[in-house]
Amino acid sequence: MSASRRRISVDLSTAEAVTVIRGTMDRLNALWDEVYMDEAQRVSRVECFYRHIKSLMNEMIESESEMVISVKASINDWLPEINEMRAELGLPAFETHPYRPESVGLYRALDKERTRLTALREDRLNGQRQMVEEMRNITMRLGQEAGEIPDQEKIWDDETLSRLQERVIESSRELSERMGRASQWQTDLQRWYHQMGKAPVSEATKTFIDIALDDQERVFDVSFMDEFKDAHRSARIEYNEWIEQAQFDYTEAMVKLEELWDLCHVAESERRFAHTFNPSTNTAADLEKLLQEVDKLSRFYEERLNVYAKLKEWKDLWAEKVEYESHANDKNSYKNRGGQLQVALQRQKYIATHLPIVLKELKAEVEKYNAKREPHEAILIDGQTPCEHVEWIMEEYRAQKELDRMRKKQATCGGLNQVKITPKKRNADGFFASPATSSKFAKTHSHGRIPPHSNRFVELGTPTRFHQLSMSTTSLHSVIKPVRRHVAGPKTSSPKTAASQPMSPFSAKKKKPSSKTPTPLKARQEIP
Repeated sequence: MSASRRRISVDLSTAEAVTVIRGTMDRLNALWDEVYMDEAQRVSRVECFYRHIKSLMNEMIESESEMVISVKASINDWLPEINEMRAELGLPAFETHPYRPESVGLYRALDKERTRLTALREDRLNGQRQMVEEMRNITMRLGQEAGEIPDQEKIWDDETLSRLQERVIESSRELSERMGRASQWQTDLQRWYHQMGKAPVSEATKTFIDIALDDQERVFDVSFMDEFKDAHRSARIEYNEWIEQAQFDYTEAMVKLEELWDLCHVAESERRFAHTFNPSTNTAADLEKLLQEVDKLSRFYEERLNVYAKLKEWKDLWAEKVEYESHANDKNSYKNRGGQLQVALQRQKYIATHLPIVLKELKAEVEKYNAKREPHEAILIDGQTPCEHVEWIMEEYRAQKELDRMRKKQATCGGLNQVKITPKKRNADGFFASPATSSKFAKTHSHGRIPPHSNRFVELGTPTRFHQLSMSTTSLHSVIKPVRRHVAGPKTSSPKTAASQPMSPFSAKKKKPSSKTPTPLKARQEIP
């Protein structure tokens, strides 16, 4: 708002105030007239009215005078202070040229800037205090001295701030590395002794296993780290020795257990122990369970020794029987090299004879065992008694043999039903005429060709390769007029007759030439 417009506004407000005062006096006079107040009383009241107005104006003037003095004093005090804070914060001096000197606008701008800079400076000081506190805490946990610390009540320059930040970062990295190593060592100790299934002997090792590394007051000085490292090294040596012994014991026990599994005929689905010791996952408890299983199966086998021995004897004989029968169709198995065939046959005969005997002995041993035990202590293999298990093995074998036989039969029948047709057989039609055939038909002007399927001899006695003769050669003989009808002998004729014997194109070479005129069939046989 311009100065002239502000002046007009003030004048209007003043004129309005004067008008209000005059109106007030007129209203007072009217009220006084109603009661016929004398002049002295009216003057006294008017003087009181003006005294109040004058007092109010004087108070206002006094207050505004104090305000002007305060504004000027504040501007003079705040401007150097603001420039000093801006210098501490690395900011340029406050610009006053947009404002009139000692003006209310400058006062308000300085007041706002002073509030902002005070808050910013306090934030910087708090950050510096926190950095100093962090530095002291880190160095304390590292067992080191904090060193020289700048004044916390002054704003640090950029160089001082960067130097202290680097010290904090470096100290934090060193503390993190020490805490990481200590945490890994503690994890290793806990895992190793848990895996070994025992408590450490050393008190220091016990302390390091249970110590709270995440405690904010935990000190990771050089002596602490050295003691922790020594305890970790000693525990590693102890753990490696235990691993070697555990692997040996586990392997030895596993060999015994696998042997007992076979002896006790334990099903594959119930063999739940790993075959090798895994140092990453297996513990002393796993080794103990394995040893307990070996001990349990050993006692189990001792109680059922006679039954299992007979069952194993039967299974061994049965395996030999299956092995011999699997090579029954192999021709090499019947070559009597060094008398091996005779030995094999004798062994097969022995197996066939003794399998029922051993099965009978097995039944006797099972009955003897059951007579001395409770029903819930019966020997079961895959939910079956030993005798039922044997019967199941034989039944499965017979079913498999029958299945193989049916497959072979189906394969053989399928092969016989397939008709193999060569390209020549597909393309050679009985009434097909080549160019050479056509020319010979033109010269003879005789009877047409006799298709092969109209000749009974060709159907019954001619080999397949006889049909593969050249079509031009066949056509020459097909037009020869027969001298007499060919007589096919009776159905009961001797197999030595020509009509019933299979003929080949080469059989004519073995016979002497006949003086009789050849028939068309003989002519076909005499084709070179």
